Amino acid sequence: MNREVGTKWVEALRSGKFAQGKSRLNSEGNLCCLGVLCELAVEAGVVEKIGSSTVRYGGLVCTLPPEVATWAELHGIGNDAGTLPRPLSSADQTEEAKSLVCLNDGWDYNFEQIAQVIEDQMDDL
Repeated sequence: MNREVGTKWVEALRSGKFAQGKSRLNSEGNLCCLGVLCELAVEAGVVEKIGSSTVRYGGLVCTLPPEVATWAELHGIGNDAGTLPRPLSSADQTEEAKSLVCLNDGWDYNFEQIAQVIEDQMDDL
């Protein structure tokens, strides 16, 4: 992943500025971790943000827009963007987390925990 974008993403996740949500990039101001990346992409002029209740980035509600993945230089496309090069295991979970979406939506990782995973695996994301 692009180190500059990744560093800004980690900082944004840790900032406390965003309320965490699931299943959608941004629903009523609650963002998943990929939604936070979309907000950074909007600020950088990479993608358009439309709507206020259910927000669309580049016309998409639940999936990371390809232009955002390309800008951030993330491996994978759509919700597979942010595929973890080293999947995480936990005694509490029956399956490995293979992407940042899994951590946000399935494993209930908070933004601080997701930021740490991004930091730890940034060079390979």
